[in-house]
Amino acid sequence: MRNLEKHYDIYRHEHNVLLRSKQELNRSDLSADSLKEEYGLLLLEYEKLMKISKKIASISDAQSGMLRRRENDLKCLLDHANQGFLTFGSNLRVNPQFSKECKRIFGRSVFGEDIVDLLFGATHEDVSTLRRLLSMALSAGVSMNEGRLLLASLPERAVIGETVVTLEYRPIVDEMTDDRLMLLIITDVTERIASEERIQYLSYRDVLTSLYNRSYLEPVLSLPPAQDWLPVSVLVIDLNGLKLANDVFGHREGDRLLVRSAELIKSVFDDESATLARWGGDEFVVLLPNTDKDDCAAAAARLKAACERSAVDPVQVSMAIGYATLIDTDAQLMTAFAAAEKQMYKNKLRENRMVRAEMMKSVTSALYAKRVVEIDYQERLAGQVARFALWVGIQPGSHDMKVLEALVSMHNVGYLALPEDILLKHGSLNDEEWEIVKSHSEIGYRMAASIGEWALAEAIRGMHEHWDGSGYPYGLSQEQIPYLSRLLAIADAYDVMTHDQVYKQALSPSEAQREIEAQAGRQFDPRLAAAWLAFLRGGCRE
Repeated sequence: MRNLEKHYDIYRHEHNVLLRSKQELNRSDLSADSLKEEYGLLLLEYEKLMKISKKIASISDAQSGMLRRRENDLKCLLDHANQGFLTFGSNLRVNPQFSKECKRIFGRSVFGEDIVDLLFGATHEDVSTLRRLLSMALSAGVSMNEGRLLLASLPERAVIGETVVTLEYRPIVDEMTDDRLMLLIITDVTERIASEERIQYLSYRDVLTSLYNRSYLEPVLSLPPAQDWLPVSVLVIDLNGLKLANDVFGHREGDRLLVRSAELIKSVFDDESATLARWGGDEFVVLLPNTDKDDCAAAAARLKAACERSAVDPVQVSMAIGYATLIDTDAQLMTAFAAAEKQMYKNKLRENRMVRAEMMKSVTSALYAKRVVEIDYQERLAGQVARFALWVGIQPGSHDMKVLEALVSMHNVGYLALPEDILLKHGSLNDEEWEIVKSHSEIGYRMAASIGEWALAEAIRGMHEHWDGSGYPYGLSQEQIPYLSRLLAIADAYDVMTHDQVYKQALSPSEAQREIEAQAGRQFDPRLAAAWLAFLRGGCRE
């Protein structure tokens, strides 16, 4: 725009000169001048020349403006392309024009900087080779195709601070000077690489425990062991009680149990050469290079001991472990895995009764820890029920007596999964809260079923059924209700009535007995209710 105004100023000046010259030419005193005619013709030609010059200047300014607009458009496009663009010549120094992204990547203006130092500094192992290759590619004696072959040897990636960039070299020719230049396109790929690494990590890692997953380990097990791994041992580990934790305490606690188990495994097998993986839902695999059978057995024993020392939170970590060792490269690692898995299942079956007892002990401890039941109540009820069971003919040490003893300890286990604000509420429950409370029978059933205690599970679920069918959860009546549930329901109700509760003061023994008698045939089994009253009046210790 300024150039256009400048041209117009020159034109106006020359136009004024032309006008003055015409005026001079028309003066009367010059009428007889012999040069007047020639001078007039010269003025006419000069006027034509001015018009042509004005037109040329207008066209030139229009083209210049168009070029500037194109240049600005191109610069805007490059500055917003999320890529860095710069050029350099045979001196390997960056030219003045470069895109805004270059300034962001390098954190400064890069004009005049040596391109090799800018990209690689002292990090590249052979800086002199890079300079030589770039100089050769920019040499006039090298064809473009040869130059491209030289550029193929250059690094395609660089690290600028914490930014990872890819580099694309394109030889070009300066149209004004015919000099060779190098266009360098720089792309920030930091986020893309981080995403790719994250995807790669997740494809071979268990999200919950951060151990390797089955997809990673299976290809390893399908091959013979490397010679420098021998002897190599494989442990297969099955986590006990995961279903219990999920069913009773919810999947969040189940996930926490898995994480705790993984941390225990990592604490025991902390050698960098060990490969730790979560094989499936509740199974883990440990691969131990340079570990013979004795060392593997010792490691398995340490893991067992770590489990026994773990906190009951809400259940103690318990594992069944099997292991096997390969001493040569003739067999695949999968062979050792299969042998270890077979031993694990054998140990799990052998330890089943003990594990079930430990699971029940863990749950009982959780009942006390969360104040769902009081120890005094539990001990009082256990003693009273044991004596009543003998009174009605249940034999000591019999299956029924063992189930009854477990039922006394576990009949309230479903409360562990209920919200604390409902359990600790002092006032009356609303309808929605009462429905939540009633779900504890089903939760208790699932807990006992998850550890294979089916008779106990049925007895827990029947604790709140009534003789007349008015109870929950299924409205069972009379003999449909398990016998042990009917028996404990009477003893439990009597204990609750004769001891102070948050919501009610205790009744006297005689008042409680009258209430039991009143509910016989309605809430309670009439024969067992009569037996209980006879038991109490027969001089039992309360």
